[in-house]
Parts: sequence; structure tokens; C-alpha cells
Amino acid sequence: MMASKAQKLARKRRARNMQEQAVSMPDAKPDTVKRPPVHIVPKVEAIRPTPERIGKGSFKMPTGPGRKLLPAVDEAHDTIAKLHKAGLINDDQEQAARDWQDIKAAIRAELGVSQGRSCLDISPVGHDNDEGNPALMERWLKIEAELGSFKTGVLDWTCVLGHRPANLPLLRVALDGFSKL
Repeated sequence: MMASKAQKLARKRRARNMQEQAVSMPDAKPDTVKRPPVHIVPKVEAIRPTPERIGKGSFKMPTGPGRKLLPAVDEAHDTIAKLHKAGLINDDQEQAARDWQDIKAAIRAELGVSQGRSCLDISPVGHDNDEGNPALMERWLKIEAELGSFKTGVLDWTCVLGHRPANLPLLRVALDGFSKL
């Protein structure tokens, strides 16, 4: 019996020494081999708008094969599209509104009008000696002179800021006047 206790203690010491050596050896292989976890790839489907959002917009749902992967398209995504979809402005007026949005974006970029600045933006600010785009500025001054402040204001209010037009006939006249320039 004594010999068996001594043998047990010796086996325990050897096992402990082997464990200590295994911990101290970084290249040691683990005792058990585990399989990597199985990752299930979710089925990809397009996210559809909620019923509340569908009620506020005019969505065109995709059809045909693969329709579950294609997005729904909101045909009335802004004020101009809503007015056009409702038949309150015609195709030429809608195109004039899109052109107005483009020219206003170009003017804002040319003048360096900021919509706000991040506190993390450390780029330099101030005056530059660049002449800019004189043709764009000349066109803008001509448009302002031809349309006047009321028409440019109504175009900015509806086309750029996205508000409902307060005076729809004036908006139509302004869009028609702008499309002729």
C-alpha cells in the first residue's frame, strides 16, 4: 500500500511538471483539437419600407426573378418629385427644378458657403486668391437679374430647401422662366 501511494504521488508530480512545461513552451500543441465554429451565412434580402413609410411615399416594388434582392424605389422622394407625381408640375418644370438644384449647388461650392463645420475639421479657412469660375458667376447674375428676388426665393424655398410651395402658380412661372434661360 505504501508503494502505491508513493507511485500515485510521483505520477501527480510528473503530470504537474509536464503541465508547467507545457505552459512555459509557446509552441506546445493543445491536448484537444477543436473544430472551428460553424458560421451560418444569412440569406440576403432587400429591406422593404415599413407600412407607415409606404403610406407617405409612392413606392415602386420590383417584379420578376430576383425581386426579393432588389430594393423598392420611392418615386416621390422629395418635394419636386411629389409635385410631379401629383401632376401639379409638368415634365419640363420638374427638369427645370433639377437644373435649379444643380446650379445652386455649383454656386454654393463656388462661393464656399458652408452648411456648418465640424469641430474636428482643422483645414484652413479664409480668403484665397483664386478667381473662381467667372462664367458660372456671370450666368448666376444673369439668372438673378432675369427672374428677380420673388421667383428665385420661391425656387430656393421649394427646390433647394424642400418645403411645400406657398404659391404654386408663382413656382410654375418661376420654373418656366428659368427653363427659358
